[in-house]
Amino acid sequence: MEASALDARAPDRGHCDVAAAKVHAPLGGHPCPEQVGALVRIMRRDKVRWRPLEVQSLGRVSSALIVQQYVHTGPWPVSYRVGTVFAEPLYALRITADQTRQPIAYDPACGTGAFDGRTIVASSRGCRMDTDVPDDVVALATRAHAVFPTIPLLGTDIVREEATGQLYVLEVNASGWTFHLANERSDRIKREFGIDLSAQFGGAAAMTRGIYRRLCASNESS
Repeated sequence: MEASALDARAPDRGHCDVAAAKVHAPLGGHPCPEQVGALVRIMRRDKVRWRPLEVQSLGRVSSALIVQQYVHTGPWPVSYRVGTVFAEPLYALRITADQTRQPIAYDPACGTGAFDGRTIVASSRGCRMDTDVPDDVVALATRAHAVFPTIPLLGTDIVREEATGQLYVLEVNASGWTFHLANERSDRIKREFGIDLSAQFGGAAAMTRGIYRRLCASNESS
């Protein structure tokens, strides 16, 4: 999907409602957070306008724009990333935005006011990562993966609305750049935050469980 409107089921708060806009990488492009995710911004509903935005991602140009209802996760953006192999949890991270930044003052009745245009990416520069991921977040990620049974690896991004506790799946990152058990990103996470992702759910054992489950499901359906 290249573009989508604001969720029509969302409560109508008039001009004070806000959204998050994101430029997406082209199909097959590298979902590099510095080049793509960093462009996620809060935007007042009455200011949402489509215009072509071109972003170079590994030498490729994308003008695909997604607009999502803004989900307020707290004074500083918080998100969860859960890696799964055929719906078997592989790793899980809580990511909190840099708390030296000015907190976002959000009133459900009138939006974010002066924070219009501000980035809401939790994993931006200065963020903090830990493994304090609730069980319901991991469970939602596994259910999300079940919707894509033929895709081996997903890195599902989930947020929790502060006011209601409701969980939302933002994206599943199905392009395959989310295997963070033995790569440069996993090394950085271990170095900066002391987290060994391969030890969370058993690493290779978790992969084996996921692949075995998929093979069993394929045999049952054949």
